[in-house]
Amino acid sequence: MVHHWSRWRRLQAAAAFVAATVASAQAASAPALSGPKIQTLSLPASGRHGPLEWRGSGFYVNDQGAVVTAAHVVQDCAQPVLIKDGLQIRPTELRLERELDVAILETPRIHGVAAVLGEQPPASFGVYVASFVDLLQTPARNSVLTNAMIVDGDRLAAGARRGQFAMVSLAQPGASGSAVMDSDGRVVGMIESRTAPSAEAGDLSRSTFATGLASLTTVLTAAHVPFRQSREAQLEPEQSRRDRAAGFTLGVYCQR
Repeated sequence: MVHHWSRWRRLQAAAAFVAATVASAQAASAPALSGPKIQTLSLPASGRHGPLEWRGSGFYVNDQGAVVTAAHVVQDCAQPVLIKDGLQIRPTELRLERELDVAILETPRIHGVAAVLGEQPPASFGVYVASFVDLLQTPARNSVLTNAMIVDGDRLAAGARRGQFAMVSLAQPGASGSAVMDSDGRVVGMIESRTAPSAEAGDLSRSTFATGLASLTTVLTAAHVPFRQSREAQLEPEQSRRDRAAGFTLGVYCQR
C-alpha cells in the first residue's frame, strides 16, 4: 500500500511540473497587453492673449486640481484655458490618451469640488448630463435623468468601442468632455461623441456615446493621477443633480 501511494504522489508531482511548464511557455508566447499610451505636454504659463473659443467641458477629478476632458477637445490647442465661476484658469500640463479619447489637464489648485467616480453601472441605467453652458442655463433644481445602456456585443456594429455606453438623447454641440453622473451623483463616464442617423445602427442611430468608467480609471491610474471611487451617494440632502454637476464642471476653451 505504501508503494502504490508513493508512486501516486510521484505521478502527481510530475503532472504538476508539466502543467506549470506548459503554462509558463504559453505566458511567454502570449502577446503583452498594451497599456494606455499617454503623451505629456508642458503648457505655457502665459503668452497668448487672443479670443477664447469654446471647445467643450471638463470636470475636476481630485482636490489637487486635475481636470478630465475628452482628448479631441484639446489635442490641437496650443493654449487651453479653463473657465470656472468667471475665473480663467491656465493649465500647466496636458496629458493625452488619444485612442481612448481622454485628456487630463493639471491646474495649480481646485476651484470647486472634485467629482467622485462610481462603480461599473448595470447594462441599462439612468444618467444626468449637462455641459458647462447647459449648467449656466439650467434651472438650479434640475435633476432629469436620461436612459443609457452599455455598448457591447451586437451593438458594437454601431461604431462604438467596447466599454462605452450610449444615451438615447443627443447631447448638444460642445458637450464633449462633460461628466456623466448616475442617479446618486457619482461620475460613471464622460461624453465623447455623437452618432449620425444610420439605419445600420438600429436603436443607437441617434445616440450620444460616452467613455466608460473602465477607460477613465485606466488612464487616470496609468497617469498617476489620484481619484476617488465610492459606492455611497454623493448628493447632499436637498441637492439637485444640476447643482452637484455645477460644483465640479468647467468650460474648456482654446485661446487663439
